[in-house]
Amino acid sequence: MKKILFLTNNWFGDYGGRRIVTSKIINNLSKVGYDITVANFESGSWRKNYDFQNKTHTRTYSIKKNSKIAPHLREISKTGQFDLIICSGAPHFDIMTILTIKTFRLFTGAKIVLFAHVHPLRSIKIFSLSIRDTVFNLGYYVLSHVAYRLFNKIITPSIGLKNFFINRLSVDGKKIATINNPIIKTKTSNIFLHKRTPSIIKKGLVLITVTRLNMFQKDFKTLFLALREINSKISCRLIILGDGKDKRKIIELSKRLGIANKIKLIGFKKDPINYISKADIFVFSSFFEGFANVLIEAMASGVPIVATDCDFGPKEIIKNEENGILVPVGDHKAMANAVKMLYESNKLREKFINNGFKRVRDYDEIRSFRMWNKFINNEI
Repeated sequence: MKKILFLTNNWFGDYGGRRIVTSKIINNLSKVGYDITVANFESGSWRKNYDFQNKTHTRTYSIKKNSKIAPHLREISKTGQFDLIICSGAPHFDIMTILTIKTFRLFTGAKIVLFAHVHPLRSIKIFSLSIRDTVFNLGYYVLSHVAYRLFNKIITPSIGLKNFFINRLSVDGKKIATINNPIIKTKTSNIFLHKRTPSIIKKGLVLITVTRLNMFQKDFKTLFLALREINSKISCRLIILGDGKDKRKIIELSKRLGIANKIKLIGFKKDPINYISKADIFVFSSFFEGFANVLIEAMASGVPIVATDCDFGPKEIIKNEENGILVPVGDHKAMANAVKMLYESNKLREKFINNGFKRVRDYDEIRSFRMWNKFINNEI
């Protein structure tokens, strides 16, 4: 039985698509017969709550800083041979991991693969509150231009992210494969049995977004300013699904902008489609992404979308004014105007919804699993 080691970090505190998608892939690979081990490195308080349905070996390591990754990796490398190592963490973690493996010549004989989830450079916050953090992050930024070329293969969920690795980080394009994330079960989901056109609620327009509560990546200011702009003409409220470290800051921002009474935060939900489908319009305001799985979930929910045209993902999912509307990053007026346009046009909403259902099928779980299985079979 072929053995695969997944290396990841801060698994339990990740409320975004990385943990959800990676869990599905791990479960599928275990189901088809691979021996899977997951080694997770946590830098904060945590409780074990893995989402694995099949027999998967798990190891959890508590670390206070990334420099502590090295001794644990050396320990893991001595416990047994692996045929494939897949790094599936944040950029800081992935960079430290590949440098450690190469420096100490660990896991000899195994291919090292990066499963990229986010923008590899913008996710490294160079300028921080402390000089120490700024220096360390600048070091990671510089090292990233070398580290990513050390991986044997890189898997990206979007073509835009693949092109970034090629054009900005000088990674050989032959080493990069793009595989759509497994997001929707189109054959078993009842969303395709009855296509609905959401009606604009008489008591007011209901917007919804699903996002990690992280102000560095998610542009809540633009979203809230757009909400205030919309409310100057239309009664409108915003539902936010998600959790994260900046929840308090986001609440304070809504108060400063005078729209706290128009916002409801309901936390992380495992099945966001049930909530999204009850709203009128889905809004998305990221500065950057690795793909933006939630846009597919919104389309599957039968809700029209207004999204920022950020790197990477939205422009690959949304064809502007065919199955959604793309607006410039940071332009709250453009976002507000797009929402108003959808509010005023039943025909446009119906068009986006119907075209969105067609687009969702490209992110069917079975199709993605087949691509992953083929990739793994070719590598080991």
